[in-house]
Amino acid sequence: MELSLLMREFEVSGRLVTINPTGNGNVNDTFLGIFRNTFAEEQVILQRVNRHVFPQPEAIMRNLHRLTAHVHAKLEAEADQADRVWQMPRIVRTRAGNDYFLDENGDTWRVITKIASATAFDEAQNAEHAAECGAVLGHFHWLVSDLDPAA
Repeated sequence: MELSLLMREFEVSGRLVTINPTGNGNVNDTFLGIFRNTFAEEQVILQRVNRHVFPQPEAIMRNLHRLTAHVHAKLEAEADQADRVWQMPRIVRTRAGNDYFLDENGDTWRVITKIASATAFDEAQNAEHAAECGAVLGHFHWLVSDLDPAA
């Protein structure tokens, strides 16, 4: 399925102006989609979940849904006392209201928002960058520390 047609399955406002491969991942096929309207731009990440690595992609999406709901609630609750604005991507629903889309080949596709100020690196750029990565990872661990893995 052509990527621009696939993107029409998801609830993203604006007009798709570009969609291109992004990142150096070796598991999922990942694309950056940019949508614009007269007043704003939204960037999203489109991924084809590798069914050879994740034979039950619906379980992966269920977990992602639980994770984002949990973390978003905690981020909102701590926002006024936080030392910075912490963000977590949100799952973009399909027009049918699902967390993912199944194409005619049986492939699972998902879309999440891209955090505008975030950049992904394959390795730390310097000691300060490594320290910042550690701070972010530590905060993430705190955010999920009370998430029941058995639920």
